[in-house]
Amino acid sequence: MNQQQFRGKICDSMNNKVLCNFNIEAPKVDMKDKLMFNFKNILFSSAEKRFLTSTIREKLYSYQHINEKEIMIHAEKLINQINSSTSNNLHIEASEVGAYICLAAAYSGKINKDKIVTFTLSSFPVMIFPKHLSKTCNKNTFITMTLSEKCWLKPFTTLNTPPKHLNIEIKTDDADDQFYYQAA
Repeated sequence: MNQQQFRGKICDSMNNKVLCNFNIEAPKVDMKDKLMFNFKNILFSSAEKRFLTSTIREKLYSYQHINEKEIMIHAEKLINQINSSTSNNLHIEASEVGAYICLAAAYSGKINKDKIVTFTLSSFPVMIFPKHLSKTCNKNTFITMTLSEKCWLKPFTTLNTPPKHLNIEIKTDDADDQFYYQAA
């Protein structure tokens, strides 16, 4: 059986440039890792629990046990690209694990304060983003999270709610299922 990989790219859509490519080995998931007791620390509603298929539990387990050193290696690459950019206004887009890399970069405290950076992130369980990867976010960093109708996270309000350690203000626009976050 081949080992699962998290592959993707993080793009600056404003300047039409790929800032970071990544290929991170996903944790190996056994049948026992997909059992419900592994997710008891996530306070799912009874309605949400009905949607927790084996496939979704496998994805959640992979996010909970992702190689954080690899996330930080790619976050550092992204930070270097942002800080060395000649543009002071960047719009960065990423999804799934790329969104985790962007959050790690945004909350590293290492992005130059003179850069205005907007992150548009999609399809990732923001609620389980590790607390120790979030330090500080400058006031010129903005985060927008989007969910498509077909996204595997759509039925899980719990997973789409940012944890308190990200220290962000939430504004919702129910019309298009976008969640706007700005560093508080």
